[in-house]
Amino acid sequence: MGIQQKLKIFKLFYVNHVQKFRAWYRQLCLFSLLLVSACSEPSTPAWSGYVEGDYVYIAAPLAGQIEWVAVQAGQKVAKNAVLFALDAQAEHAASDEAAAHLASARAQVANLDKGRRSDEIAVTQAQLAQSQATQFLCAVSWRGSSNW
Repeated sequence: MGIQQKLKIFKLFYVNHVQKFRAWYRQLCLFSLLLVSACSEPSTPAWSGYVEGDYVYIAAPLAGQIEWVAVQAGQKVAKNAVLFALDAQAEHAASDEAAAHLASARAQVANLDKGRRSDEIAVTQAQLAQSQATQFLCAVSWRGSSNW
């Protein structure tokens, strides 16, 4: 046997083994792929179609700056849940002002309940006497003018 014949036999043997190896390798890859796909978790069922929903617009009863937000867009929210909070500085100022007005009104009521002081009574009596004198002068003046 010559070298060329040996080379021809080797090539036939090598090509035959390579083809067998490639076929075996393809089968191994296919088997591995099937094995991996069979071991994965089952997919969740999907639904196709349309979903209808309503938009809900939320607003505060008073104007103000938002201090914090407790929810995010698309989040499910329970009924009567707190969604956000407004800055309460204006409400605290209004409450303090109302408390000051109340204290002033109570002080005024307490002053009126005490009654007038003697010097205030004297001034009021002097004003009454002056008014009575003016009334008397007006009456005399009117009688005198009617005689004409």
